[in-house]
Amino acid sequence: MEDVTRYMDAIDKAGQGGGILVCRHCGTRNRSAYDHAICIRCEQFVDSTMNMLEAKDPSLLKSLENIDAALDNRDYESAIKEYDSIFSQRKDPGFLYAEALIYIAYSNYETSLIDYDKEGYMEENSVHRLDSIRLMSQAKLLLNKTVYALNSNAGEGDTPNKRYLTFLSQVKLGQLRGAMMNFSALDKPESNELHSYAGMVFHSANDDIDKALELSTTMIKSGKNVLNAAYYYAFCLFRKNKLKDSARILNRLRQYLDNPNIGELAKKLGII
Repeated sequence: MEDVTRYMDAIDKAGQGGGILVCRHCGTRNRSAYDHAICIRCEQFVDSTMNMLEAKDPSLLKSLENIDAALDNRDYESAIKEYDSIFSQRKDPGFLYAEALIYIAYSNYETSLIDYDKEGYMEENSVHRLDSIRLMSQAKLLLNKTVYALNSNAGEGDTPNKRYLTFLSQVKLGQLRGAMMNFSALDKPESNELHSYAGMVFHSANDDIDKALELSTTMIKSGKNVLNAAYYYAFCLFRKNKLKDSARILNRLRQYLDNPNIGELAKKLGII
């Protein structure tokens, strides 16, 4: 109980302090005491302030604001169209990845509409189920395109960010062998922070909950990417059946951020 309380205090500090960095791939505002962070929504690398992004690419900032507004209204179709336009102009695989996450959220939303308790809704349930499957297939297609685009650009240099985004895509696809190779490749001084974060993601996906729990607590104590790490910490507590502590962490975390992963875990815990 003492550890959980201490980590809740760390969540408050991270959620209330630091400056604001804006993710150029999903538009999310991230609080950070440093000049970089891992995005709390799409988990890509972030190093731009609002002023920097507005000066460099004002049209992108406007598009990201449109996406954010669409998602607030669960208007997934508009968000997807906006991403299609962004990628066609910029060809950055990070936007393909961010769009794939929208498809995953859309698929999960369709699944949430399935209701077996109402009479006469079986046909409607079938529509939601088929839509969910179709949307998840599209998400996987975009994730595969992300990996392909990153590998096709190998001549531009094997950078830590490219390795990391390939890793994230492979984890979402369930390609854990390939993800492990890219995770290992990040184990270098210049990409140590990405490697630490990727380890937390990988071990969570690989069902090594004790290791993921260890890495998430270490990251919270480090003061970097605390809100992200707190989600993984709550997820690990949930997996270890420590539901009360998981709910306490997640309830505190929800005061500062909201993303599909947080929402899905909150539903499993019965918080929402």
